[in-house]
Amino acid sequence: MDILENGLHSLKNAIHNLKQLETAPESDREYIIKDAIIGIHHSTETLFKYLVKEKQELLIFKDLNDYFTKEMKYKLNNNGENSKSYQGNTITYMEAIDRAAVLNDLKISKIDYGTFDKLNKLRNSITHHEYDLTEDLVKYLIAQVLTIVFPIYNEKLPNFKEYVKEHKLDLKGTNQVNDLHIWKFIRHFTLLKKIFKSNQFIKGHKEDDKEFNKYINGKKKERDRESLIKFHECPCCKEEFFKKEYVYFEAAEEVMYYGHCLLCNISLNKDDANYIEVTYGSYDSFLKLFKKDIAILKDLLYMEDLVSRISSEDASVINGFLDDDEISAFLLEYLEAIFDKALFDVLVDECYSINYDSSELDDAVEWNKELEVSEVIDHIHEFDVSQIKQMVTNCTVLQIKPEISNTAFNNAIEQEFVMNTCVGHHYPHTNEDVTVDVKITFKLDPSIFNEIIMDNQFS
Repeated sequence: MDILENGLHSLKNAIHNLKQLETAPESDREYIIKDAIIGIHHSTETLFKYLVKEKQELLIFKDLNDYFTKEMKYKLNNNGENSKSYQGNTITYMEAIDRAAVLNDLKISKIDYGTFDKLNKLRNSITHHEYDLTEDLVKYLIAQVLTIVFPIYNEKLPNFKEYVKEHKLDLKGTNQVNDLHIWKFIRHFTLLKKIFKSNQFIKGHKEDDKEFNKYINGKKKERDRESLIKFHECPCCKEEFFKKEYVYFEAAEEVMYYGHCLLCNISLNKDDANYIEVTYGSYDSFLKLFKKDIAILKDLLYMEDLVSRISSEDASVINGFLDDDEISAFLLEYLEAIFDKALFDVLVDECYSINYDSSELDDAVEWNKELEVSEVIDHIHEFDVSQIKQMVTNCTVLQIKPEISNTAFNNAIEQEFVMNTCVGHHYPHTNEDVTVDVKITFKLDPSIFNEIIMDNQFS
Protein backbone atom coordinates (compact mmCIF):
# COMPACT_ATOMS: atom_id res chain seq x y z
CA MET A 1 0.00 0.00 0.00
CA ASP A 2 1.58 3.29 -1.08
CA ILE A 3 1.26 6.59 0.77
CA LEU A 4 -1.74 7.79 -1.27
CA GLU A 5 -3.67 4.53 -0.86
CA ASN A 6 -2.86 4.53 2.86
CA GLY A 7 -4.19 8.05 3.36
CA LEU A 8 -7.35 7.47 1.33
CA HIS A 9 -8.07 4.23 3.19
CA SER A 10 -7.90 6.05 6.55
CA LEU A 11 -10.11 8.85 5.21
CA LYS A 12 -12.69 6.37 3.93
CA ASN A 13 -12.88 4.53 7.26
CA ALA A 14 -13.07 7.78 9.24
CA ILE A 15 -15.97 9.14 7.18
CA HIS A 16 -17.83 5.84 7.34
CA ASN A 17 -17.39 5.94 11.12
CA LEU A 18 -18.67 9.50 11.19
CA LYS A 19 -21.77 8.61 9.20
CA GLN A 20 -22.55 5.79 11.65
CA LEU A 21 -23.18 8.43 14.32
CA GLU A 22 -26.54 9.22 12.76
CA THR A 23 -27.94 5.82 13.79
CA ALA A 24 -25.52 4.55 16.47
CA PRO A 25 -26.73 3.85 20.03
CA GLU A 26 -25.51 6.25 22.70
CA SER A 27 -23.22 3.61 24.23
CA ASP A 28 -21.20 3.34 20.99
CA ARG A 29 -20.98 7.01 20.04
CA GLU A 30 -17.85 7.92 22.01
CA TYR A 31 -15.90 4.99 20.53
CA ILE A 32 -17.04 5.86 17.01
CA ILE A 33 -15.97 9.48 17.47
CA LYS A 34 -12.58 8.36 18.82
CA ASP A 35 -11.97 6.17 15.76
CA ALA A 36 -13.09 8.99 13.46
CA ILE A 37 -10.67 11.46 15.07
CA ILE A 38 -7.71 9.09 14.84
CA GLY A 39 -8.59 8.18 11.25
CA ILE A 40 -9.02 11.77 10.05
CA HIS A 41 -5.78 12.81 11.78
CA HIS A 42 -3.87 9.93 10.16
CA SER A 43 -5.40 10.52 6.73
CA THR A 44 -4.65 14.25 6.86
CA GLU A 45 -1.04 13.64 7.89
CA THR A 46 -0.55 10.95 5.24
CA LEU A 47 -2.24 12.75 2.35
CA PHE A 48 -0.45 16.01 3.10
CA LYS A 49 2.83 14.04 3.12
CA TYR A 50 1.80 12.79 -0.31
CA LEU A 51 1.37 16.41 -1.45
CA VAL A 52 4.87 17.16 -0.14
CA LYS A 53 6.35 14.06 -1.78
CA GLU A 54 4.85 14.95 -5.15
CA LYS A 55 6.68 18.28 -5.08
CA GLN A 56 9.98 17.09 -3.55
CA GLU A 57 10.31 13.59 -2.15
CA LEU A 58 13.22 14.46 0.14
CA LEU A 59 11.09 16.94 2.05
CA ILE A 60 9.01 14.22 3.69
CA PHE A 61 12.08 13.46 5.84
CA LYS A 62 12.45 15.31 9.11
CA ASP A 63 16.26 15.57 9.25
CA LEU A 64 17.68 16.44 5.83
CA ASN A 65 21.21 16.74 7.21
CA ASP A 66 21.03 13.12 8.36
CA TYR A 67 19.78 12.08 4.92
CA PHE A 68 22.57 13.79 3.00
CA THR A 69 25.29 12.67 5.43
CA LYS A 70 24.29 9.01 5.16
CA GLU A 71 23.76 9.20 1.41
CA MET A 72 27.18 10.78 0.94
CA LYS A 73 28.86 8.05 3.00
CA TYR A 74 27.11 5.39 0.95
CA LYS A 75 28.09 7.13 -2.26
CA LEU A 76 31.77 7.28 -1.25
CA ASN A 77 31.82 3.58 -0.34
CA ASN A 78 29.91 2.30 -3.37
CA ASN A 79 31.55 3.84 -6.41
CA GLY A 80 29.30 6.87 -6.51
CA GLU A 81 25.97 5.03 -6.43
CA ASN A 82 22.97 6.25 -4.40
CA SER A 83 21.51 3.90 -1.79
CA LYS A 84 17.82 4.55 -2.58
CA SER A 85 17.00 2.95 0.78
CA TYR A 86 17.16 5.75 3.35
CA GLN A 87 14.92 4.96 6.34
CA GLY A 88 14.97 8.18 8.36
CA ASN A 89 12.08 9.65 10.35
CA THR A 90 9.43 11.43 8.33
CA ILE A 91 7.86 14.78 9.20
CA THR A 92 5.12 15.18 11.80
CA TYR A 93 1.46 16.01 11.21
CA MET A 94 1.86 19.79 11.59
CA GLU A 95 5.13 19.77 9.61
CA ALA A 96 3.26 18.00 6.80
CA ILE A 97 0.60 20.73 6.89
CA ASP A 98 3.27 23.46 6.75
CA ARG A 99 5.31 21.96 3.92
CA ALA A 100 2.35 20.89 1.80
CA ALA A 101 0.76 24.34 2.13
CA VAL A 102 3.93 26.16 1.11
CA LEU A 103 4.99 23.80 -1.69
CA ASN A 104 1.50 23.61 -3.23
CA ASP A 105 0.43 27.19 -2.51
CA LEU A 106 -2.65 25.91 -0.68
CA LYS A 107 -5.29 28.43 0.38
CA ILE A 108 -5.25 27.84 4.12
CA SER A 109 -6.51 30.65 6.36
CA LYS A 110 -5.59 31.33 9.97
CA ILE A 111 -8.88 29.75 10.96
CA ASP A 112 -8.13 26.64 8.88
CA TYR A 113 -4.64 26.35 10.32
CA GLY A 114 -5.99 26.67 13.85
CA THR A 115 -8.47 23.89 13.08
CA PHE A 116 -5.64 21.58 11.97
CA ASP A 117 -3.75 22.40 15.16
CA LYS A 118 -6.83 21.75 17.29
CA LEU A 119 -7.33 18.33 15.68
CA ASN A 120 -3.69 17.49 16.41
CA LYS A 121 -4.06 18.41 20.07
CA LEU A 122 -7.33 16.49 20.33
CA ARG A 123 -5.81 13.37 18.81
CA ASN A 124 -2.83 13.58 21.18
CA SER A 125 -5.18 14.05 24.14
CA ILE A 126 -7.25 10.96 23.42
CA THR A 127 -4.11 8.92 22.71
CA HIS A 128 -2.26 9.86 25.90
CA HIS A 129 -4.93 11.09 28.34
CA GLU A 130 -8.59 10.81 29.23
CA TYR A 131 -10.90 12.98 27.12
CA ASP A 132 -14.67 13.52 26.98
CA LEU A 133 -15.76 12.83 23.40
CA THR A 134 -19.50 13.15 23.97
CA GLU A 135 -19.84 16.90 23.37
CA ASP A 136 -21.10 18.25 20.04
CA LEU A 137 -17.99 20.43 19.95
CA VAL A 138 -15.83 17.43 19.00
CA LYS A 139 -18.17 16.48 16.13
CA TYR A 140 -18.11 20.06 14.87
CA LEU A 141 -14.31 20.02 14.83
CA ILE A 142 -14.26 16.81 12.78
CA ALA A 143 -16.76 18.21 10.28
CA GLN A 144 -14.81 21.46 10.02
CA VAL A 145 -11.55 19.65 9.22
CA LEU A 146 -13.28 17.69 6.47
CA THR A 147 -14.80 20.81 4.91
CA ILE A 148 -11.28 22.29 4.74
CA VAL A 149 -9.44 19.30 3.26
CA PHE A 150 -12.01 18.14 0.70
CA PRO A 151 -11.53 21.12 -1.69
CA ILE A 152 -7.75 20.63 -1.40
CA TYR A 153 -8.01 16.93 -2.20
CA ASN A 154 -10.41 17.61 -5.09
CA GLU A 155 -7.79 19.85 -6.67
CA LYS A 156 -4.56 18.05 -5.76
CA LEU A 157 -5.21 14.29 -5.45
CA PRO A 158 -5.54 12.18 -8.63
CA ASN A 159 -9.05 10.80 -9.25
CA PHE A 160 -10.25 11.96 -5.83
CA LYS A 161 -13.76 12.82 -7.04
CA GLU A 162 -14.13 9.32 -8.49
CA TYR A 163 -12.86 7.80 -5.23
CA VAL A 164 -15.41 9.81 -3.24
CA LYS A 165 -18.22 8.69 -5.54
CA GLU A 166 -17.14 5.03 -5.52
CA HIS A 167 -16.92 4.82 -1.73
CA LYS A 168 -19.86 7.16 -0.95
CA LEU A 169 -17.77 9.71 0.93
CA ASP A 170 -19.66 12.82 -0.17
CA LEU A 171 -20.12 15.10 2.85
CA LYS A 172 -22.79 17.34 1.35
CA GLY A 173 -26.05 16.99 3.19
CA THR A 174 -24.72 14.89 6.06
CA ASN A 175 -26.11 15.72 9.48
CA GLN A 176 -22.67 16.49 10.90
CA VAL A 177 -21.76 19.08 8.27
CA ASN A 178 -25.20 20.70 8.18
CA ASP A 179 -25.37 20.90 11.97
CA LEU A 180 -21.89 22.47 11.97
CA HIS A 181 -22.99 25.23 9.58
CA ILE A 182 -26.12 26.01 11.62
CA TRP A 183 -24.19 25.99 14.90
CA LYS A 184 -21.51 28.33 13.51
CA PHE A 185 -24.11 30.76 12.16
CA ILE A 186 -25.97 30.94 15.48
CA ARG A 187 -22.86 31.24 17.63
CA HIS A 188 -21.22 33.76 15.26
CA PHE A 189 -24.05 36.27 15.31
CA THR A 190 -24.97 35.68 18.95
CA LEU A 191 -21.41 36.65 19.89
CA LEU A 192 -21.45 39.58 17.46
CA LYS A 193 -24.60 40.94 19.08
CA LYS A 194 -22.90 40.84 22.49
CA ILE A 195 -19.89 42.71 21.12
CA PHE A 196 -22.01 45.34 19.36
CA LYS A 197 -24.09 45.83 22.51
CA SER A 198 -20.92 46.20 24.59
CA ASN A 199 -19.46 48.74 22.15
CA GLN A 200 -22.71 50.73 22.19
CA PHE A 201 -22.70 50.64 25.99
CA ILE A 202 -19.21 52.17 26.18
CA LYS A 203 -19.92 54.62 23.36
CA GLY A 204 -23.00 55.88 25.20
CA HIS A 205 -21.01 56.54 28.37
CA LYS A 206 -18.22 58.30 26.44
CA GLU A 207 -20.58 60.91 25.02
CA ASP A 208 -20.11 62.85 28.27
CA ASP A 209 -16.44 62.89 29.33
CA LYS A 210 -17.26 63.91 32.89
CA GLU A 211 -19.83 61.18 33.33
CA PHE A 212 -17.53 58.60 31.72
CA ASN A 213 -14.66 59.45 34.07
CA LYS A 214 -17.07 59.15 36.98
CA TYR A 215 -18.26 55.78 35.64
CA ILE A 216 -14.77 54.37 35.09
CA ASN A 217 -13.55 55.53 38.51
CA GLY A 218 -16.53 53.78 40.08
CA LYS A 219 -15.63 50.59 38.23
CA LYS A 220 -12.01 50.87 39.37
CA LYS A 221 -13.18 51.04 42.98
CA GLU A 222 -15.43 48.04 42.40
CA ARG A 223 -12.46 46.17 40.92
CA ASP A 224 -10.20 47.14 43.81
CA ARG A 225 -12.70 45.78 46.32
CA GLU A 226 -12.20 42.33 44.81
CA SER A 227 -8.53 42.24 45.79
CA LEU A 228 -8.24 38.45 45.63
CA ILE A 229 -9.32 38.29 41.99
CA LYS A 230 -6.98 38.97 39.05
CA PHE A 231 -8.54 41.06 36.29
CA HIS A 232 -7.43 40.73 32.68
CA GLU A 233 -7.65 42.75 29.49
CA CYS A 234 -11.15 42.51 28.09
CA PRO A 235 -11.23 41.07 24.54
CA CYS A 236 -13.88 43.67 23.66
CA CYS A 237 -13.07 47.02 25.33
CA LYS A 238 -9.34 46.18 25.82
CA GLU A 239 -9.33 47.47 29.41
CA GLU A 240 -8.21 45.42 32.42
CA PHE A 241 -11.65 44.83 33.88
CA PHE A 242 -12.31 41.28 32.66
CA LYS A 243 -12.89 38.56 35.25
CA LYS A 244 -12.20 35.07 33.93
CA GLU A 245 -14.79 32.68 35.32
CA TYR A 246 -13.42 29.60 33.57
CA VAL A 247 -10.15 28.84 31.76
CA TYR A 248 -9.40 25.99 29.32
CA PHE A 249 -5.93 24.43 29.49
CA GLU A 250 -4.18 22.13 27.03
CA ALA A 251 -0.69 20.79 27.75
CA ALA A 252 -0.50 23.17 30.73
CA GLU A 253 -1.15 26.20 28.50
CA GLU A 254 -4.21 28.44 28.57
CA VAL A 255 -6.07 28.14 25.27
CA MET A 256 -9.48 29.74 25.95
CA TYR A 257 -11.61 31.36 28.65
CA TYR A 258 -14.93 33.01 29.34
CA GLY A 259 -16.22 35.47 31.93
CA HIS A 260 -17.50 39.01 32.48
CA CYS A 261 -16.15 42.56 32.04
CA LEU A 262 -16.99 45.07 34.77
CA LEU A 263 -16.43 48.01 32.43
CA CYS A 264 -18.14 47.25 29.11
CA ASN A 265 -20.53 44.73 30.66
CA ILE A 266 -19.93 41.96 28.12
CA SER A 267 -20.56 38.43 29.39
CA LEU A 268 -18.92 35.59 27.49
CA ASN A 269 -20.15 32.07 28.22
CA LYS A 270 -19.12 28.49 27.49
CA ASP A 271 -20.84 28.49 24.09
CA ASP A 272 -18.91 31.61 23.04
CA ALA A 273 -15.62 30.10 24.20
CA ASN A 274 -16.29 26.79 22.44
CA TYR A 275 -17.12 28.55 19.17
CA ILE A 276 -13.96 30.67 19.25
CA GLU A 277 -11.79 27.70 20.20
CA VAL A 278 -13.05 25.56 17.31
CA THR A 279 -13.01 28.33 14.69
CA TYR A 280 -10.91 31.46 15.20
CA GLY A 281 -8.68 30.27 18.04
CA SER A 282 -8.84 33.57 19.93
CA TYR A 283 -11.24 36.44 20.57
CA ASP A 284 -8.76 38.84 18.96
CA SER A 285 -8.76 36.83 15.72
CA PHE A 286 -12.55 36.86 15.70
CA LEU A 287 -12.66 40.64 16.07
CA LYS A 288 -10.14 41.05 13.23
CA LEU A 289 -11.65 38.55 10.79
CA PHE A 290 -15.41 38.36 11.34
CA LYS A 291 -16.18 40.99 8.69
CA LYS A 292 -14.60 38.82 5.99
CA ASP A 293 -16.05 35.46 7.04
CA ILE A 294 -19.02 35.33 4.66
CA ALA A 295 -18.85 31.52 4.59
CA ILE A 296 -20.71 31.62 7.91
CA LEU A 297 -23.84 32.56 5.95
CA LYS A 298 -22.98 31.23 2.49
CA ASP A 299 -22.83 27.60 3.60
CA LEU A 300 -26.40 27.84 4.92
CA LEU A 301 -27.79 29.51 1.82
CA TYR A 302 -26.73 26.55 -0.33
CA MET A 303 -28.22 23.95 2.07
CA GLU A 304 -31.08 22.09 0.41
CA ASP A 305 -32.81 20.87 3.58
CA LEU A 306 -32.27 23.92 5.76
CA VAL A 307 -35.96 24.35 6.60
CA SER A 308 -36.09 20.85 8.12
CA ARG A 309 -32.86 21.29 10.08
CA ILE A 310 -33.68 24.55 11.86
CA SER A 311 -35.24 23.58 15.19
CA SER A 312 -37.71 25.77 17.07
CA GLU A 313 -34.94 26.47 19.59
CA ASP A 314 -32.59 27.52 16.77
CA ALA A 315 -35.29 29.77 15.30
CA SER A 316 -35.83 31.45 18.65
CA VAL A 317 -32.11 32.18 19.07
CA ILE A 318 -31.82 33.46 15.49
CA ASN A 319 -34.80 35.75 15.98
CA GLY A 320 -33.08 37.11 19.09
CA PHE A 321 -30.07 38.49 17.24
CA LEU A 322 -31.71 39.47 13.94
CA ASP A 323 -33.55 42.34 15.63
CA ASP A 324 -30.24 44.18 16.10
CA ASP A 325 -29.64 47.01 13.59
CA GLU A 326 -25.88 46.43 13.41
CA ILE A 327 -26.41 42.72 12.81
CA SER A 328 -28.84 43.61 10.01
CA ALA A 329 -26.23 45.90 8.44
CA PHE A 330 -23.65 43.12 8.48
CA LEU A 331 -26.11 40.62 7.05
CA LEU A 332 -26.71 43.02 4.17
CA GLU A 333 -22.95 43.18 3.48
CA TYR A 334 -22.62 39.40 3.74
CA LEU A 335 -25.58 38.78 1.43
CA GLU A 336 -24.40 41.25 -1.20
CA ALA A 337 -20.98 39.60 -1.27
CA ILE A 338 -22.51 36.11 -1.47
CA PHE A 339 -24.94 36.97 -4.28
CA ASP A 340 -22.19 38.85 -6.15
CA LYS A 341 -19.88 35.82 -5.98
CA ALA A 342 -22.61 33.38 -7.00
CA LEU A 343 -23.57 35.44 -10.06
CA PHE A 344 -19.94 36.12 -10.96
CA ASP A 345 -19.24 32.37 -10.98
CA VAL A 346 -22.23 31.82 -13.26
CA LEU A 347 -21.03 34.49 -15.68
CA VAL A 348 -17.48 33.12 -15.87
CA ASP A 349 -18.76 30.38 -18.18
CA GLU A 350 -20.29 33.02 -20.45
CA CYS A 351 -16.78 34.23 -21.30
CA TYR A 352 -16.22 31.09 -23.36
CA SER A 353 -19.38 31.45 -25.44
CA ILE A 354 -18.85 34.99 -26.74
CA ASN A 355 -18.52 35.39 -30.51
CA TYR A 356 -15.89 38.07 -30.95
CA ASP A 357 -15.85 40.38 -33.96
CA SER A 358 -12.77 39.56 -36.06
CA SER A 359 -12.30 43.16 -37.17
CA GLU A 360 -12.33 44.34 -33.55
CA LEU A 361 -9.72 41.70 -32.68
CA ASP A 362 -7.61 42.84 -35.63
CA ASP A 363 -7.90 46.42 -34.44
CA ALA A 364 -6.84 45.47 -30.91
CA VAL A 365 -3.75 43.70 -32.26
CA GLU A 366 -2.85 46.55 -34.61
CA TRP A 367 -3.03 49.18 -31.87
CA ASN A 368 -1.70 46.87 -29.14
CA LYS A 369 -4.69 47.59 -26.92
CA GLU A 370 -7.17 45.70 -24.78
CA LEU A 371 -10.43 44.75 -26.47
CA GLU A 372 -13.48 45.95 -24.52
CA VAL A 373 -16.72 44.00 -24.94
CA SER A 374 -20.18 44.53 -23.40
CA GLU A 375 -22.71 41.71 -23.15
CA VAL A 376 -26.27 41.57 -21.83
CA ILE A 377 -27.16 38.12 -20.48
CA ASP A 378 -30.84 37.24 -20.87
CA HIS A 379 -30.59 33.52 -20.10
CA ILE A 380 -28.64 31.33 -17.69
CA HIS A 381 -28.74 27.58 -17.07
CA GLU A 382 -31.74 26.23 -15.16
CA PHE A 383 -29.44 24.70 -12.54
CA ASP A 384 -27.90 28.11 -11.83
CA VAL A 385 -31.36 29.67 -11.50
CA SER A 386 -32.38 26.92 -9.07
CA GLN A 387 -29.25 27.53 -6.99
CA ILE A 388 -29.98 31.25 -6.74
CA LYS A 389 -33.59 30.45 -5.88
CA GLN A 390 -32.41 28.13 -3.10
CA MET A 391 -30.25 30.90 -1.66
CA VAL A 392 -33.10 33.40 -1.68
CA THR A 393 -35.52 30.90 -0.14
CA ASN A 394 -33.06 30.13 2.65
CA CYS A 395 -32.91 33.82 3.52
CA THR A 396 -36.57 33.48 4.46
CA VAL A 397 -35.91 30.24 6.38
CA LEU A 398 -33.26 32.08 8.42
CA GLN A 399 -35.79 34.85 9.19
CA ILE A 400 -33.65 37.51 7.53
CA LYS A 401 -35.74 40.63 7.06
CA PRO A 402 -37.23 40.80 3.54
CA GLU A 403 -35.96 44.35 3.02
CA ILE A 404 -32.39 43.15 3.63
CA SER A 405 -32.68 40.20 1.23
CA ASN A 406 -34.47 42.41 -1.28
CA THR A 407 -31.76 45.07 -1.24
CA ALA A 408 -28.88 42.59 -1.43
CA PHE A 409 -30.42 40.61 -4.28
CA ASN A 410 -31.43 43.64 -6.33
CA ASN A 411 -28.01 45.26 -5.87
CA ALA A 412 -26.40 42.07 -7.13
CA ILE A 413 -28.50 41.61 -10.28
CA GLU A 414 -28.46 45.30 -11.21
CA GLN A 415 -24.69 45.79 -11.14
CA GLU A 416 -22.18 45.34 -13.94
CA PHE A 417 -19.76 42.41 -13.72
CA VAL A 418 -16.32 43.08 -15.17
CA MET A 419 -14.02 40.21 -16.12
CA ASN A 420 -10.59 40.16 -17.70
CA THR A 421 -9.60 37.30 -19.97
CA CYS A 422 -7.72 36.65 -23.21
CA VAL A 423 -8.61 35.05 -26.51
CA GLY A 424 -6.55 33.44 -29.25
CA HIS A 425 -6.74 35.11 -32.67
CA HIS A 426 -5.15 34.59 -36.08
CA TYR A 427 -3.92 38.02 -37.20
CA PRO A 428 -4.15 38.03 -41.02
CA HIS A 429 -1.77 40.96 -41.63
CA THR A 430 1.23 39.05 -40.26
CA ASN A 431 -0.24 35.54 -40.60
CA GLU A 432 0.51 34.92 -36.92
CA ASP A 433 -1.47 33.41 -34.05
CA VAL A 434 -1.66 35.96 -31.25
CA THR A 435 -3.35 36.43 -27.89
CA VAL A 436 -5.64 39.40 -27.30
CA ASP A 437 -6.43 40.74 -23.82
CA VAL A 438 -10.17 41.24 -23.38
CA LYS A 439 -12.17 43.20 -20.80
CA ILE A 440 -15.77 41.95 -20.68
CA THR A 441 -18.58 43.87 -19.02
CA PHE A 442 -21.63 41.72 -18.30
CA LYS A 443 -25.08 43.04 -17.47
CA LEU A 444 -27.85 40.70 -16.32
CA ASP A 445 -31.40 41.02 -17.63
CA PRO A 446 -33.47 41.08 -14.38
CA SER A 447 -36.30 39.20 -16.12
CA ILE A 448 -34.19 36.03 -15.73
CA PHE A 449 -35.13 36.09 -12.07
CA ASN A 450 -38.81 37.06 -12.35
CA GLU A 451 -39.94 33.75 -10.84
CA ILE A 452 -37.60 34.16 -7.88
CA ILE A 453 -38.72 37.73 -7.33
CA MET A 454 -42.40 36.78 -7.39
CA ASP A 455 -42.05 33.60 -5.30
CA ASN A 456 -40.22 35.44 -2.57
CA GLN A 457 -42.25 38.66 -2.81
CA PHE A 458 -39.24 40.73 -3.83
CA SER A 459 -40.31 44.03 -5.33
